[in-house]
Amino acid sequence: RIVDLGINTQGTEEVYKMGTDTEAVLAERALHPEQVPGLETGWTQFDRYTSGFQAGDLTIVVAPSKTGKSVILTNWAKKICITDRVPGLYIDTEMQSREQEDRLLANMTGIPHNEITSGMYVMDTVNGTAEEKVAKLKQAREDLGLGEYYHIYMPQFTIEKVTALARKFQMQFGIKILFFDYIKIPSNQADFRSAQEYQKLGFFTSGLKDLAGMLGIPVVSACQTNRTNGDNEDPS
Repeated sequence: RIVDLGINTQGTEEVYKMGTDTEAVLAERALHPEQVPGLETGWTQFDRYTSGFQAGDLTIVVAPSKTGKSVILTNWAKKICITDRVPGLYIDTEMQSREQEDRLLANMTGIPHNEITSGMYVMDTVNGTAEEKVAKLKQAREDLGLGEYYHIYMPQFTIEKVTALARKFQMQFGIKILFFDYIKIPSNQADFRSAQEYQKLGFFTSGLKDLAGMLGIPVVSACQTNRTNGDNEDPS
């Protein structure tokens, strides 16, 4: 309750006079020069081109339906929050936490997803011996426990709910990145009955960008391309 009260009353606006901290900031950067100053995704060229995910960034992966957008976000979250142990929150509008964790375990071990969910990992199969697979899962469990990957299933979302949760987790767990999977019409769409679909999506996306700036962390999300042409080969 104290945390919630602090979130509701905490001010975010602060005027900064340009040049006030410049010398200190430049000196700090000189002590720790980095080719990629932001959070690294593990995609070497991408990280160099973008300088990694930095505070205030909003990065959106856009592609047709069922082409791996969530897989990309999950892989990035695994690299940042589990491998690098950077605290992060993953807000999922599609997948429950158990489903997400099973996919993570399959990704981390190379054991097929269906063997993990069915318990067949305790049997010798073409995918390895039971002993090998159990050992891999044990290591993956340990890595998950040492990581800082927080996941929540939120099928009914609004920008207000997303903002409040992100601020709460920043105060309690010090999250340094937010993943939102994925941008679509929010559950408060009745508030924008007269708006077009692209306007509703725009309102929510602007809210994510504002949130990145307000919390001083990168926000990563995904969105589907326009499907009005039917074949997705030449989206408008």
